[in-house]
Formats: sequence, structure tokens, C-alpha cells
Amino acid sequence: MNIGRATAAVVGAFLLGGCVSQSLTGRQVIAVTVAPDRAVCDVARTDGWRYGRYQGPAFDLDVRKNGKPLEITCQARGYNPATVTLEPSVNRLVAAGSVLSVTTFAFGSTNGNLWLYPETASIALTRSR
Repeated sequence: MNIGRATAAVVGAFLLGGCVSQSLTGRQVIAVTVAPDRAVCDVARTDGWRYGRYQGPAFDLDVRKNGKPLEITCQARGYNPATVTLEPSVNRLVAAGSVLSVTTFAFGSTNGNLWLYPETASIALTRSR
């Protein structure tokens, strides 16, 4: 292989590696179900960023991914409050692209593409005594 082709292959891999991250969004929708139906849930990241208040029995939570855990705390009259923590994991698609390109890793870690939350969350409150 001559130097020109080798250079083109390296540059192409570098550029295409960045496409993996840039084709994704830094947001994610999480489908949340909660029981009882009348439960009200507060959603926040563990760094203090508040997403707001939602009411059951189901809602879609549109979040910006950033690698911080999400906490969903639900309460309803006659029930004990419950909190679920959603831990982000590394997005394998972006991580694979990072092998090809350092820019993919850098871009993915700053815009949220490097992280994925669980796609669903279920919260069942227990009756208080």
C-alpha cells in the first residue's frame, strides 16, 4: 500500500468516526409507568438539575443525556414515597466510533451521545400503614 492510500484510509476513518456521534441526538425519551395512577413524580438529575413534575399512570420523560444519574421520586396520599435512580451507561455505538476517532469521544462526551439511560422505568408505591 502506498503512502497516499494509507493516509487516505487513516483520514477517512478519522472523519467517519465523528459521524457516528454527530448522527445521534443528545436527548432521550424514557417511558415511565407509576402505580397508583394518582401518584405525582418529581424528576431531577443528581447534580440538582430539575426536569419537573409529572403525574401517573404513565408519562414520557424527555431528558438531555449527560452522564449524571436521574432520580424519579413519586408520592401519593396513603402510600409511602418511592425513589428510583436511573444510572446512565456508555452508548456502545458511540464508544465503538471512538475507537476510530478521538473527536467522536470528545464530542460524544460533551453533547451527551456517550450516555444512555434505561428506556423504561416502573415505580410501584406501597400502601402506608
